[in-house]
Amino acid sequence: MTEIKKVAVFGSGVMGKGIARVVAEKGDVEVLLFDIIPQGGFLEMLKEKHGEEAVKNHNILADNAIDNIVAAMLKEEARRREKKGLTVMSFTEEQAIEGRIRKNIKPANSSDDLEKLADVDWIVEVVPENIEMKKELFANINKHAKADAIITSNTSTYPEKQLAQMLSESRRANFMNTHFFNPAHIQPLLELIVGAETSKEAISTITEFLGDKVGKSVIPSNDTPGFIGNRIGLFFIAKGIQAAMENNLTIEQADAAVTNAGLPRSGVFKLADVIGLDVVDYINGVLSDNLEKNDSFKQINKHSLDVVKDMVSEGFKGDKTPAAGGFYKGKRDERQARNLESGTYSPVKNYKYSGSAHNLMTGAEGQPIAQFMRDTLLETMRYAASLVPEISSDITAIDGVMEKGFAWKKGPFKLIDEMGVENFTALLNEENKAIPEIVKHGKAFYSEDGSKHLTLDGSYDYNKKPSHLPEGHTPPGEKGAGVAQRK
Repeated sequence: MTEIKKVAVFGSGVMGKGIARVVAEKGDVEVLLFDIIPQGGFLEMLKEKHGEEAVKNHNILADNAIDNIVAAMLKEEARRREKKGLTVMSFTEEQAIEGRIRKNIKPANSSDDLEKLADVDWIVEVVPENIEMKKELFANINKHAKADAIITSNTSTYPEKQLAQMLSESRRANFMNTHFFNPAHIQPLLELIVGAETSKEAISTITEFLGDKVGKSVIPSNDTPGFIGNRIGLFFIAKGIQAAMENNLTIEQADAAVTNAGLPRSGVFKLADVIGLDVVDYINGVLSDNLEKNDSFKQINKHSLDVVKDMVSEGFKGDKTPAAGGFYKGKRDERQARNLESGTYSPVKNYKYSGSAHNLMTGAEGQPIAQFMRDTLLETMRYAASLVPEISSDITAIDGVMEKGFAWKKGPFKLIDEMGVENFTALLNEENKAIPEIVKHGKAFYSEDGSKHLTLDGSYDYNKKPSHLPEGHTPPGEKGAGVAQRK
């Protein structure tokens, strides 16, 4: 398989343009940024915004996305210089930044330019999560891409095995899911999901490119609903909403409690706003539809999920709708928080809690906080442990995804070690919760020096960087091919 020198990104929305930017900027390769030719009501809306002449450009969507990339880079560089007390950019310096991006990223559309796929080494699909749109795109890729092109999807919704069937049989060895996290040019994490037919060579090529050249931390995940990050991260958010309401806490109290316990500064509700409440609602639906009946996500109070759904239907989508807001709204000095029951907003109140996660769970800051922490963080740690080996048999992969993808200061297994496995088990028993199999060993999840991690059979294995070949995967042509093996 040849080196990746040319890339095609299908979809110029938030994720698509983010992937195009980071690949062009860090990978230093040519990128074709594809989108559709606008039609119908969408076309009329663009006419009103840009004028009749502008929409004659079939690449208007990709061109606008490239303009946005350039504007964002110039703004970021200006802020960096201001923060460091450096001189403002000269016109020549601005032109250099813009010129580099416009040289590496070229606009295209999926009606006129598909023949340009003939010499593309990696094609990544980032179109909306609509199965019919993906079928149409993959049919075109089948017709126009070169025989050895690597093809991946950025989906966090559809299984790799389902999408692979949309490609001709000869192309499936070069297909996998590459799930970037938003914003793609900043977030270091990428989840890699391969299929039973994916070749070792294709995995190595894409991992080396994205890891060594683009600088991503590539972490293998099993092909299950939500993969690792969304499965645990969205469970955490949903449980947090439910627990805040059941324990009569404000969103500021809830966020302050989990932040103090080692989770990100965004807590539960700020995190949901950052992700986008429409995205949270969508993934909630995907998980609800695709997980088994006995999965803990299915036990979450529907009213808690409907809180997000109702906010989205009323136009409250979080940070992406700054005027309306989400759980929070307003600029820093005028920040307001939403009342979960009434839906009204009032000035943000600051809360500070002291003590470890275990102390908070055992009543250091009162019973409502203790129960909230048990219902949210304790339950999320239990859920994560119960998903070994379903989502991954490597706890370092699960911790890595939550730390790099969701900005947790420590992943769930490191948090359990910090609390103490004995204390963790005692709290689960108090809550009448089932003890996950990997917890039953009663051992710390990491060795004292941090070089080894606990495995499902109770032994320790050395930590290692993510492998180019995910665990249990047998490439085509080798013994066992065609069976997705799992330890």
